[in-house]
Amino acid sequence: MTCPKFHPNRGTLPAEIGRCGYSGARVRVVFCYMQGYTGKQHGPEKLRVYHLALAFARSVDALLGQARCGRSLFDQLIRAAESIILNIAEGAGHFSPGSKRRHYQIAHASAAECIGSLARLADLNPSLDLRSLRRDGDMISVMLTALIRRLNKPAPNPDPT
Repeated sequence: MTCPKFHPNRGTLPAEIGRCGYSGARVRVVFCYMQGYTGKQHGPEKLRVYHLALAFARSVDALLGQARCGRSLFDQLIRAAESIILNIAEGAGHFSPGSKRRHYQIAHASAAECIGSLARLADLNPSLDLRSLRRDGDMISVMLTALIRRLNKPAPNPDPT
């Protein structure tokens, strides 16, 4: 799932190549601000992973309307999908790289929880096709991993003397 507002090859920040944790495929993760960024957007709105997480949560809500599962799995999947969004937003609101990284790591763990919940949901509902939703969850995970790795890099020393 891609947001129609974004062009995959545009952005102000560099792209990184990562590997999908499940299929092993190489994926290109673009760290860029939203197309048409005017400087009026703050915090998470400028991150593509945030918008992908919002679309993912909407898809989970729509899926759970037609899927058969227990109440605990239903609640857990909704909470995990919302946790992705909220932790990305909170991380984007922090200034220190350590705080950002911690919230992005929590969002990454919530994405893994969603992927596990979708696997259980697929067991309970074999007729449902969850591949696109699982792929979106995997893409969120890959994008968050790249953000976390980017925050782990030491800042360049502006004064080499």
